[in-house]
Amino acid sequence: MITSHLFQPVLKPLCENESKTLSIGAMNDVFEELNWADSVVIGCGLGNNDDTQVITGQVIKTSEVPVVLDADGINAVAPFIDILKEKKAPLVITPHPAEMARLVNSTVADIQQSRIACAKSFAQENDCVVLLKGANTVVTDGNQVFVNTTGNPGMAMGGSGDMLSGMIGSFIAQGMTPFNAAKSAAYIHGLCGDICAGELSQRGMTVEDMLSLLGALMSEFE
Repeated sequence: MITSHLFQPVLKPLCENESKTLSIGAMNDVFEELNWADSVVIGCGLGNNDDTQVITGQVIKTSEVPVVLDADGINAVAPFIDILKEKKAPLVITPHPAEMARLVNSTVADIQQSRIACAKSFAQENDCVVLLKGANTVVTDGNQVFVNTTGNPGMAMGGSGDMLSGMIGSFIAQGMTPFNAAKSAAYIHGLCGDICAGELSQRGMTVEDMLSLLGALMSEFE
């Protein structure tokens, strides 16, 4: 079904479990693909159950290329967050405030009151890059801090975060450091949303509109 609509991505069928998510049986195929990857994005549409938790944990522990952890990837590691310290390669984690609250056993209100401090502390403790989503997205490696000024509420829709994670993974694969990739993606992603909102309105814009604009927008940064 997916392959009939997506013509550009190279897809690989994998074993699924009763929940229609990746099963443990897919593990060997997943790690075979890691052998040629320049970066890994995991979590978008993954689902959260025992199988996906094990697969996510193993990817973090064994990948030798940078990993971008998003969405259900974050949910998968939340119960055993110390696994982040077992990583071999650089890690970028992209939580929204509710996900961040679960990771640090806090509340959304507390996260929002001290967004920079919370993101910076988590990045230092886990030696990773944190991109804390929301108004004025915070990107930090525990030392450097970037606060994004682009973006608008119309971007709070399904698929927008997947687009951002894909951009981060793409920038890393093209040679950028994880921190630079995350802050660049946050800025360009938000700018893309702002332009779409200006042309179509915040209520009328879709992720497809943003994706259609992204290629032309990228020419301004080459």
